[in-house]
Amino acid sequence: MKRFDINVTEALCVWDGVARTVPHFLFGKEWLYDYDPPDVINILTKAKKEVKYLEIGVDQGHTFDNIKNVSVKHGVDPYGASENITHRMSSQMFFSMNSRFWKQKYDIIFIDAMHLYEFVEHEIEESLKILEDDGFIVLHDTCPQNELRQLVIEEDYRNTLNDVISSEEKSRMKWHENTAKNDPIGYNGDVWKNVAYYMTKKDFTVFSIPSACISIISPKKMKNFKPVTKFGLDFKEENIVDDLTWHDYYLNFESIMNPVSMEYFKENILEYVGEK
Repeated sequence: MKRFDINVTEALCVWDGVARTVPHFLFGKEWLYDYDPPDVINILTKAKKEVKYLEIGVDQGHTFDNIKNVSVKHGVDPYGASENITHRMSSQMFFSMNSRFWKQKYDIIFIDAMHLYEFVEHEIEESLKILEDDGFIVLHDTCPQNELRQLVIEEDYRNTLNDVISSEEKSRMKWHENTAKNDPIGYNGDVWKNVAYYMTKKDFTVFSIPSACISIISPKKMKNFKPVTKFGLDFKEENIVDDLTWHDYYLNFESIMNPVSMEYFKENILEYVGEK
């Protein structure tokens, strides 16, 4: 089975009131992503037993509420609308409390909170400390389809501090989980840079499923998901990832993201998932 097919077209986007035509990846049948996070995560949970699941960034619970076949299910979010959030605190507070008191480890950790490279990098580092040896870290929003989707705009993140919502306000359309069909500016953020960074680490297997806008990091060697193209950018210093641009992502997509199709993922992942 072929690992991945990619097509590029042009999309009309409006930014600062100006209509612009930008290169646009077609990961699915149309411009929208074909799969949601539970479609990927539940393949992993179904194949394992007694799965301990952690989600960072529950929001309204569209992912959290649809995860099945788990024995432990923890959700961390300080201000999400979901009534099923188990740890209503920041990820920093959760990791600190867990390190000191709870000592919980997890098989699958899904990260979908702040879409800032620096923020997500801290969450990945802390997640690796509590990930089981055969576990998976799943990142969302790693495969922006065009340049505007991956912009990081200061005003958006300032507004996050003011947008604390309650369970009665789930229908407000400006929220992240309700905006996928609106092609908003900065929707994905620059989480793709986290994938680029871990692609340089020899101790990890890293691959992406663009049609679900997801990337997976595993401490296991998984030959079926080994990159087929070498990452051409030279990472001599960790902070060089800060300087990566859309141009780098666009021209080096296959080597940075190591993409596979959903069909390839389904067919090959079960070899690496199962009973402990």
